[in-house]
Amino acid sequence: MFYIQYDDHGNLLSVTNEVRKDSACITIDETTFIEFVSGKENLHDFVILGLTFGNPVPTLTRRDHQDNFNVDKSIHEIERTAIGITAYASSAFYIIQDKKKMKWQGRAQLSDANKMTLLNTAYMNKTKSIYKSIYVTEKNNPNILIGELSVDMHKFKNNKLFDIQIDNASLVLSDDISLYCPVHYEKFYHVIKE
Repeated sequence: MFYIQYDDHGNLLSVTNEVRKDSACITIDETTFIEFVSGKENLHDFVILGLTFGNPVPTLTRRDHQDNFNVDKSIHEIERTAIGITAYASSAFYIIQDKKKMKWQGRAQLSDANKMTLLNTAYMNKTKSIYKSIYVTEKNNPNILIGELSVDMHKFKNNKLFDIQIDNASLVLSDDISLYCPVHYEKFYHVIKE
């Protein structure tokens, strides 16, 4: 068996044919092992994703391909969660539909490790904002698009409440909607405040 050792931020440390106790590892096939050992592939061109966001299986991903994903496997309905959240999970992003204030907002309470993971990937560049589209659809029907939220993912790292842009402001009052978005390894929740 062959392994890739990696650090807490998903950066690759080494490839080996033995498990070391001083660092985490994932199993790789012989072909991948040979590509790294021969120099055909470089450890710095890859990252392990899904470490801090509750992904059941950490994934080896080429750094420049992090935005390429299978739509059928990667577009997910955002789960609705309890109204009046007082404790935010350290590995989740919250999209808040505030009917009283008539606006959409975002919030996260990211741990330092989660912030570092986001900042160390092309998904969240350190110097510029990356916008994620969140699709507003008919309730439980991703085929009927009725609006789109444009979320500046960079704003989540501040762990403060912020406003989200939307193409149709009246959607904040809608009850029969669902939110969908493409995900790599992150977890989103939809909070409705009356």
